[in-house]
Parts: sequence; C-alpha cells; structure tokens
Amino acid sequence: MKRRERGLSMVEMVMVIMIIGIIGASAAAVLKGPVAAYADTARRAQMTDAADTAARRMLRELQYALPNSIRIATSGSNVFLEFVPVDDIGRYRRATSGGNEPSGTNPLDVTDASDTSFQVLGRPVTVAASAQLVVFNLGAAPFDVYAGDNRRAVLTAPGSAQTISFAGTGVALGADSPTSRFYLVRTPVTFACLPAADGSGRILRLSGYALLAAQPADVNAAPLASAQRDVQLDKVSACSFGLSATLANANAVALSARLTDSGETVTLQTQAYLPNTP
Repeated sequence: MKRRERGLSMVEMVMVIMIIGIIGASAAAVLKGPVAAYADTARRAQMTDAADTAARRMLRELQYALPNSIRIATSGSNVFLEFVPVDDIGRYRRATSGGNEPSGTNPLDVTDASDTSFQVLGRPVTVAASAQLVVFNLGAAPFDVYAGDNRRAVLTAPGSAQTISFAGTGVALGADSPTSRFYLVRTPVTFACLPAADGSGRILRLSGYALLAAQPADVNAAPLASAQRDVQLDKVSACSFGLSATLANANAVALSARLTDSGETVTLQTQAYLPNTP
C-alpha cells in the first residue's frame, strides 16, 4: 500500500518562522555594533584623508609665497588667509663690472626713482603677462607689496628675460634686498574658511583678483565675490589660521581644521614653515 506524503502543518511553519526571526534578531543585535563601528571608522578615515590632502596642498602653496606676504583677517566665525604666490625669483645687479661682479653695466639703484631697469644675475627669469616686480618685502610700510610701496609693473615682454624693465612711479624702491633678490608676482590668493557647526562649512581658494592695500574678508563682496573659487575642503565645522608672534619668530603659520559628518568629528592641526628672506 502506497504511503501518503504529508508537508509541514501551519503550526510547524509558524514555529519555524518564529525561530528564524529570533535567530535573525539576535544576529542583528550582535552585528549592529561592529557594522556601525566599521562605518564610523571608514567615515573618520575619509575625513582624515580629505583634511590631510587639503592641508598638504595649502601648505605647499604657502611655502612658495612671497616672503612676509601672509596676512590673516577674521569676520565673525570666518577666517581669511591671504598671500602672494611667486612666479619667479632672481638676483639683480647692484653695481657695474669690477671686483667680483660679473660683466655688465646695468645695476639697480633702489634709491634712484628714475632707475627703471636692471640686469638679472645668473640664469634668466621667466616673465609672465601682467607681472609685477617686488623688491625687499617686509609686509609693512614702506615695504609692503599690498600697498604697492615696493611693487612695480613689469614692462619686459613675457618670456625668458635677462634684463627687467619696469614702470616708474616717481618714488624710489627705497632699500636693497640683503641678498639682492627680486620677485615676480601677479595676483594674490585667499584661503577662506567658512565653518558651520553642522559640518556644512567649507574652505575655499579664491584667486584672480587685484592686489589691495586692505585685506578683503567677505566672500560676497568685491573683490572676492567675483574671484575664481575652488573648494579645498568640505564638511568643515571649525578652523583657524594662526600667525602669532611666536610662530612668526619660527617663520611658520599654523592651520587647524575640524571636520564633522554624521556625528563623527576629526581634527587636523599642522604648521607650514615659510621663507622669510626678502
């Protein structure tokens, strides 16, 4: 006689479902912590990597800034660090041929307002369009690149140059660089930190605006409103730029940024050591 096959009863199916549910809930409770910890760790790692990459990029730019051109301003919780990038650097002739001077007859007399050209010693420099000549920048009058005391418009055609000609202003440059250095610059750059407590803040790089005596400190007003903008870092909840007397003596500027994302926070602090020989 053929045995009759039978499946699970309704009661048995309900019991199996209940058991699977209990096991699943227990497993979820056990795995919830490790999975959340992994997600938090990954989030912190991403923020740390983003902050470190941005800091390295900013520090690299600051290390090639015109000596003594860094200045910092605050507006509410926003912080602005401005500097002047250097296109090229060279040494100018201070005397005509004789003694240890290489051959040449076009020195720069920084005390003579009518002297508007000089010979470049050593390798030629590369002149960019709209270049500005800067000699002996101390960051304060009468040797302040922003005020224009020691800055002159370059008249030499763009390209490689062994002689630099510049526009006269009727006022002498005033003082020699201790090492006869000159710098070729164009426009300044601002790093603007715009933090927000919820992590929606950013650090912007603003460029392509004119050199001004007063430091701009408003991204929504001229000249920063129309400047070229590049996001350096997002998720910024707090940040600071420091140039204290102690740091100045060490030729350094301090950068600090705190990033916040989904309740996770990381803080990065670093310093850039700067050239300070004008």
